[in-house]
Amino acid sequence: MHNSNEARRRNSSVAALNNPLASMSLDKGGLTPPPPEKKKAPSIESTKNSSPIPGVELAKIAKEMASLDTNEERIDHLANVKGAYVFSTAQIKVLMDVTASIKTKMRMVEMLGPRTIDPKSSKVILDEFTYAEEKAKVAEILSSRDKTISRAALGGSKVTRGGAAGRGGRGGRGGRGGRGRGRGAGAGGRGVFTKLTPEEKEEKDRKMRERREEEKRKKEEEASATPAVTRLKKRMSQTAQPSIIMEGASAENSEDEGDGEVAVAAKAETTKVEEEAAKKAEAEEAAKKAEVEEAAKKARAEEAAKKARAEEAAKKAEAEEAAKRAAAAKRAEAEEVAKKAAAAAAKADESANAAQRANPDAPPTPPPSSGCTYKLSELVEMKASRCYPEGVQATKLEMYLSDADFINAFSVSISDFQAMPQWKRTQKKKDLKLF
Repeated sequence: MHNSNEARRRNSSVAALNNPLASMSLDKGGLTPPPPEKKKAPSIESTKNSSPIPGVELAKIAKEMASLDTNEERIDHLANVKGAYVFSTAQIKVLMDVTASIKTKMRMVEMLGPRTIDPKSSKVILDEFTYAEEKAKVAEILSSRDKTISRAALGGSKVTRGGAAGRGGRGGRGGRGGRGRGRGAGAGGRGVFTKLTPEEKEEKDRKMRERREEEKRKKEEEASATPAVTRLKKRMSQTAQPSIIMEGASAENSEDEGDGEVAVAAKAETTKVEEEAAKKAEAEEAAKKAEVEEAAKKARAEEAAKKARAEEAAKKAEAEEAAKRAAAAKRAEAEEVAKKAAAAAAKADESANAAQRANPDAPPTPPPSSGCTYKLSELVEMKASRCYPEGVQATKLEMYLSDADFINAFSVSISDFQAMPQWKRTQKKKDLKLF
């Protein structure tokens, strides 16, 4: 009997290979297709021994990645150092900023997404991508991480499944159905779930009771808390997940406890980072305010100095203008006096010349005694400028020379000069520029 069953099973397998439709079962007169293949679950990475990455270490890794030449080297370097840490979405973005390649950024998300502590804060990473397909892929990775954290937070309960698709407890012809994910013994029948053992059922009930008691306690605390405390707790739950838990339905209880410790450390690190960010923002705001005040003060000082310079320039220009007007008036007055003196001298010269023309042989009339003598150069200058001191006759300038200067200038004495004809005296005076 056993051999005949084996033969029939082999024949049905060969028939299914030759005719795929033969593997479909009849259901109410129609063909029922085989169950669809299950989608491959994302890889699960352990974060049990990982701790939140400090800001200094994050900056160091980012600097090292930026110094590398290719994106492939950057990915390899990140793969070597990531195992010791878990990351927030903001820290993942810092590492993504070292490259402009969308493909490399996606590889970083695939690598660090399963290690993020706040998968709900996905916007900071989604904004790095443009197309809907890329955003959907990132959202799927972070959503898977969020489900893992939520599942572990509920106690890390085990999920059982059979060795193959379908319903039922015990297996069919192939023997007993498996129990537990990937644990089924034998070929397995069409069943997925099997009955839990008494020990497993008791453990499951205990965890369910603990979860309900925890939920009841939280509700009571929220009901008794003030609105301010409620808002604070809500904001904290939105900014950072309180747990960093080992993924996978097959995680052991010891791993769940390790993830709880990592969660506490992550929360403390997140709080520290938030406080440092707040202090930094406050310091930057104060520095910015001081800078604005200093700029305003400097602008006021520059405006006052500019106004003082303008007033000083106006006063200087006014003084220069007044000096120019005074000098011009003085020059005009001097020119007017000079014109009058020149006119008087010209008139005197004309009268003397007219008298000499009327009586050319008459000796020159000595000038009135003024008691003053002048050098030849001074008399020449008087003649050129036509400015004569009081009592000096313009037509008798040679008579104001001393006896020695007269002899040196005319080479004759005064008496011999007066004895010369008029034309000769005039010629000698012209030679000395006194006529």
